[in-house]
Amino acid sequence: MKIASYNVFVSILISILLNCFYLTYAGWVFTGQYIVPDKPTIPQRIFIEGSKVKFEQHDFIFICDFSKESIIVVDIPKKEFAQASLNDFIRTKQNLLRENMQLVLKHIPSEERNFYQGEFERQISKICKLPDSLDDNMKITLSSHHLKVLAGDSCDYYKIYLKSGLIETVWMDPSLKSVYETFDWKTFYFYKNLIMGNPDHLLDYKSMPEYLDFLKKGFPMRYITTYKQETEIDFQINDLDVKKIPDYEFYTPSLCKEISIEKWLRAQLAKQEDHMDQDE
Repeated sequence: MKIASYNVFVSILISILLNCFYLTYAGWVFTGQYIVPDKPTIPQRIFIEGSKVKFEQHDFIFICDFSKESIIVVDIPKKEFAQASLNDFIRTKQNLLRENMQLVLKHIPSEERNFYQGEFERQISKICKLPDSLDDNMKITLSSHHLKVLAGDSCDYYKIYLKSGLIETVWMDPSLKSVYETFDWKTFYFYKNLIMGNPDHLLDYKSMPEYLDFLKKGFPMRYITTYKQETEIDFQINDLDVKKIPDYEFYTPSLCKEISIEKWLRAQLAKQEDHMDQDE
């Protein structure tokens, strides 16, 4: 009987140790959607494991390793990918922007050229930084505890204000603080801004120190923002999977053709110019 009890104890202990090992080395897969009224809903997934992050949506993927400072970008419709170190990505993007700058400067009167060149250079230097923090006061208030959302069992509900008024409501899951043992929002926002830019202006306030400190309270399972928007942007996590993520999720895609980071960036800059022309 004592031997049987001992065997049960050992089995339980081994199970606990394996679970601890699993949780320590597990990754998180957040599946969600980005919703803007009168526009197609954009499904998104974020994979987080150790220092590696993968951001995925219907037409685009980027993969970063914060510790190795590496970047992989994938154009899904074209089945093309490019990879580079962080420094090479920054240098290539800045060089291409300077090429565009020279084309623009040709159409500016010579007496004004030096002024605009200085302005352009300041803007180009900013691509390797987060957007400048707003000169504003942020107020964050906790409104409710233990609210249920799609993938969060017990979320805290916060309201975030600037001087202009309410800009965001957030459903935060405090049980997911362990994500931040390896994941850092500021670094993620830096990579995302470098690769995708800041077209919806959300990084204007999400990069503020007050907001970055707020994110340490848990993981945002849903947020609704009206900052600089004509209508609400609603992002929500629909599913959360905690598991050991297969290595291939962070590798270069085998079914895609590799191109240079310069070629990939040229195509992205051309897309941005087309969007700007359409907006005008």
